[in-house]
Amino acid sequence: MKARWYILALVLGCTAFAAHAQAEVRDQRRTLIGSEILGRGGLVTFNVEYFPTPRFGLGAGLLAAGNSDGGLFILPLYISFVPGDVHSVYTGAGLSIFHGTDFGTDSDTVRIFTLSVGYQFHSSGGLFVRPLFTLMSAPDEGDGAFIWPGMTIGGSF
Repeated sequence: MKARWYILALVLGCTAFAAHAQAEVRDQRRTLIGSEILGRGGLVTFNVEYFPTPRFGLGAGLLAAGNSDGGLFILPLYISFVPGDVHSVYTGAGLSIFHGTDFGTDSDTVRIFTLSVGYQFHSSGGLFVRPLFTLMSAPDEGDGAFIWPGMTIGGSF
């Protein structure tokens, strides 16, 4: 009877070690750099995301554009959760700041809360693709909430 428990403990221990020893993509490639089309930035943003752990990431994006009549600055800030490895569900939550100006006259800042859900493919070679849908809500504006599609494509190291 005792031998059975020792064998079970040995098998479970070896299985746990093997599962832990298997490297995941974000163990080797924790920093993602890419562009997000539409999504939480509304237009096109350049994004950087760092995963301090293989499951949780911290990200920021940026779009700055302007001409002689004014400018636009978009800054999405977010946290993300990716429970899988190469193929996974993707979830994220954050705040996107939209700031527009007429150089010298008016400026307006809008803060939009974002919740994103989608799919993430992250290859061991570094390519990642993330189609997603983002629920955007600006409570200060009183406009309600809307769902916005998006796609992030980039590389990792």
